[in-house]
Amino acid sequence: ARGIQQVELGKPQMIFLTGEYGIGKSSLAGVMKYLAKEKLLGIHVLLGGAKTLDDVATKTVEAVIKDPIYETTIAEKTRNFLSKYIGNQGLFGVNINLENLKADGPVISHGYLPFLRELLNRVKDTGIKGVMLILDELNGITGNSDFAYFIKTLVDEAYHQYFDKENKIIQLNYPVLHYPVKVTSIGFEKQPEYEGKLVGIKGQYLIFENGIVLNIRKYTGYVVTLSF
Repeated sequence: ARGIQQVELGKPQMIFLTGEYGIGKSSLAGVMKYLAKEKLLGIHVLLGGAKTLDDVATKTVEAVIKDPIYETTIAEKTRNFLSKYIGNQGLFGVNINLENLKADGPVISHGYLPFLRELLNRVKDTGIKGVMLILDELNGITGNSDFAYFIKTLVDEAYHQYFDKENKIIQLNYPVLHYPVKVTSIGFEKQPEYEGKLVGIKGQYLIFENGIVLNIRKYTGYVVTLSF
């Protein structure tokens, strides 16, 4: 849930689920996609059988077109954007125009992140604030070295906006007026509001008078209001 909140705020998040086969990783990812559907465009891509990056691209498009949980307006907007890849309506749902999709696979795979950004732009007016991309069933493609580079490129491009091109080192010195003799930790779960005098900052800890400390990093993604 914290990762969803971060993406809503425009901060990219990368989460890796690992574990033995059959323990429920795909189910967990599906639940998170469902919980985020009001704010994030969830794309759950099943990569079973995929061998190349073109396969990743085509399966991504198929996942978007065939997703059953999109709200009607979102489904219409995504399908309008991808209309050239949609065939006739079949007995069991939408058919894929595989000829067009496979022809454009290389173009989509080489511009994967721009493709996702354009997809997001098409649905932003519905209240969607980001994309939740789930790449699942990876066993068949992890042996492809291009896939590892593909994942690295996705991460690098997603975080590129936060890079400092001038590569300046900024040193921040936070004062501590005095350290507590006895520490009492507080948290937003049990105490959503706190009033007190801030006497220092040490690492991720805010130190208040009377030995009260708050691990602020624990609440990354929370929206808080400060009054002073």
